[in-house]
Amino acid sequence: MTLNQLLRKNKKQLTLYLIGAFMTTISGLFFTLALSNAFGIIEEADSAGILRRIALVLLFAFTPIFTQMLSRFLRIGFMRDILIQVRTLAYEKIMSHTYESFRKNPKEHYMSMLVSDINLFEKDFFLSFLNIIYSFGSFILGVTILTFISPIIALATLFVSLILFTVTKVFEPVARKTKQQTQEANANYNVQLTNILNGMEVIKLYHVEENFKKPFENIVFALENIKKRAFRIDEFQSNLNHWIAGTFQMIIYIYATYLYIQDLVSLTSLILVFNLIGQLVWSMISGFNFINRFKTSIDIFNRITQPQVNPQAVNKMTF
Repeated sequence: MTLNQLLRKNKKQLTLYLIGAFMTTISGLFFTLALSNAFGIIEEADSAGILRRIALVLLFAFTPIFTQMLSRFLRIGFMRDILIQVRTLAYEKIMSHTYESFRKNPKEHYMSMLVSDINLFEKDFFLSFLNIIYSFGSFILGVTILTFISPIIALATLFVSLILFTVTKVFEPVARKTKQQTQEANANYNVQLTNILNGMEVIKLYHVEENFKKPFENIVFALENIKKRAFRIDEFQSNLNHWIAGTFQMIIYIYATYLYIQDLVSLTSLILVFNLIGQLVWSMISGFNFINRFKTSIDIFNRITQPQVNPQAVNKMTF
């Protein structure tokens, strides 16, 4: 079963999850609207306008509290069902092995698949899935609002987002490869560490602890070296995205301030632009980064659930 088939199988829970995830997008936007309307009180000339602004601030400020609670309630069922089925699929994959194929790997390999790999899938899949929906949902709503304030700012935001997307696509193959190497290194570490622990009685009996110290250090060094390489790649991509976003954000701040000085936008709109630009650009950086993590979680899912194809079983018999 592929991940796509698994999601279609849980269509009802997935729909509730998507609704709950999109509600987090609305919550973030409401906080921005509350702040901009709070500054907009300064522009009101009569008490009726001030009271209206205060009512809007209270509405936008307190609504996210309830939407976040409802969002969590809608998402929890999907997460539970998917994890149960993924663990079942991983178990079925192990059980599908023949006696000979099962013995090709140590039991620690299968333990790592049922525990470490599934935990890694849980962390990457649900975290990236939620953040992708939040980031792109916020971006669509935010750009829509910016279009009414200044179409130029909205178009510039779209252009910078395309640049950030290009950077993400460039780093995607490397990110997926290092993630796979990290998973394989973790499995190898678990196997070798278990071998040492299983022979601990013999090691202690013959007092050869020092002889196994260096091999253990080599195991740890190999694992941490791969993690370090993956961290450097992620850090370089993150720094590049942050530089692009920071530069764009500063340019928009200057341009929006110019529009306000020229009385082309109101104070409420200016505050809204200041908050939305920062929120949209940085959320898009997060969203693009999580796309890579989402794809690596699919790779992990395939490795722990897809049965191994026996080449002899698929070859056509000829006479």
